[in-house]
Amino acid sequence: MGFLDKLWKRSNNDQVLHLGDPALYDLFTAGHRSVSGHAITPENSLRISGWYAGIQIITGAVSSLPCMTYRRLQNGGKERAVNHPVYRLLHDQPNPWMTPTEYFENSQAHVLLWGNAFSFIEQDGAGYPVALWPLDPSRVRMDVVNGRIRYFHYPEHGGEVYIPMEWMLHVRGLARACDYSVWGYSPVDLAREQLGLAKAEEEYRARFFRNDAKPSGIIEYPGAVTDKVLDRFKKDWTETYAGTSNRHKVAFLEGGMKWHDVGFPPDVVQFIEGRRFQLEEIARILRIPLVLLQSMEKSTSWGSGIEQLLLGFVQLCIREWVKRWERRLNVSLFSPREQATLFTEFLMKDLLRADSITEAQVLQIERRNGIINADEWRDTTNRNPLAGGVGKKYIVEGNMTTLDKVGEEAEPKQTNGEQPAEEKPAFTNGAAH
Repeated sequence: MGFLDKLWKRSNNDQVLHLGDPALYDLFTAGHRSVSGHAITPENSLRISGWYAGIQIITGAVSSLPCMTYRRLQNGGKERAVNHPVYRLLHDQPNPWMTPTEYFENSQAHVLLWGNAFSFIEQDGAGYPVALWPLDPSRVRMDVVNGRIRYFHYPEHGGEVYIPMEWMLHVRGLARACDYSVWGYSPVDLAREQLGLAKAEEEYRARFFRNDAKPSGIIEYPGAVTDKVLDRFKKDWTETYAGTSNRHKVAFLEGGMKWHDVGFPPDVVQFIEGRRFQLEEIARILRIPLVLLQSMEKSTSWGSGIEQLLLGFVQLCIREWVKRWERRLNVSLFSPREQATLFTEFLMKDLLRADSITEAQVLQIERRNGIINADEWRDTTNRNPLAGGVGKKYIVEGNMTTLDKVGEEAEPKQTNGEQPAEEKPAFTNGAAH
């Protein structure tokens, strides 16, 4: 990215690592080591299938939503600010390398893994943003001087880049505020033990099948056996029957040896249950329903069915991330003066859609009460407007009235200024009714 060349602060020797360089962390440690013995980092945590699936579900949901830029109108409404540079950035192309979907997917993954997402805001001569460039969170540090945040980026080829807070888009997850920074907690770091255990169980399972020489049995040898005979037997047995490709081969025993099958080991049964529990832990950490991780167990424990599960997922998980993005974009991409009239908003209606019958009933109610017109209804079902503009009219029920008129008696009807005729009793067969 050539726009950063002017900002690099070179040392006399480009090979010297600064004390604040996050590369030192990668050089001297493989990450925080869990009790299980596995070092868990944001990068290698994605090799855990359940964790990767959960991250992908959230990033996919957020990045699939169109992000619009609006201008507030004096009458209280809003309109799309299609001519503003921020609209093009968020709706069309954040930078020459990425689409909006790719940008939000990448940045949302950074928040979920590192707790922070950083993007350099490239600006034109007038101070308007023209590009958003995502930065590796592991190569960014920050401090606070005189109430202002200072960001420092350390490129892979060396050097240090100072970025003022006005040029940095910083989206945080759950954050800790202290004297020197406002830094988001890394979910991977907080869930280190749970992810470490999941990683250990995956490796145990892989080794179990790689070295499978029917360990769930015992070989009985009559009499004493020498070390030489035992070593030869173990070598021949492992080479012949170990591994999944050699399973179910017929075993030949010599010298009166006998095989005793002891069944499936209890620890393997516990391992399977542990795998299920770790999947529940991942779903709990990321706040996503188990059914989205392809687990059919306990799929109706939240709400009355799958539809309610997905609705709860959108409202309690995706909506929070969307609001974090909207408010940070408003603060970082608009000047204080623009913030009075301009704002960003993700369109979440596609995620909140109900089944087709319920959606049609809601649209009918809105249509009959003048909330939407026929063309707006047709637009939700991907149909073209009606010809001649007839679909732009709004309708309401004919017998509806305002609240202040409820209970009032109807006024007598008058015609051309004439007084209404006095009502006369009706007679039938000489009897008044």
